[in-house]
Amino acid sequence: MKRIYQNLLEALEDLTVRGYVQSFGLTPAGLYCPLTKQVFTAAQLRIVEAHHFEGDSDVGDLAILYVIETNSGCKGVLIDAYGTYGSSDMGNILRTSKT
Repeated sequence: MKRIYQNLLEALEDLTVRGYVQSFGLTPAGLYCPLTKQVFTAAQLRIVEAHHFEGDSDVGDLAILYVIETNSGCKGVLIDAYGTYGSSDMGNILRTSKT
């Protein structure tokens, strides 16, 4: 069952408890995991969950939280803008990663 979060902070706190402690960085080559200092390609990633959030005061303040696991066991999250302001690199990763 998919979890529903009221806001981004609540989601991050719960995911940390669940073991998703890494904050992935987005690079043109893939996602960077600070724990292993590796860059993972889309083929090495699995997007476990995705959660959308809107800002309370500005509907243009949209974010998406990706919950990610790598083939080597690195578990973490990546926060990206949603919609027009979203990263094209993340879009490329999404199209080719496992879900």
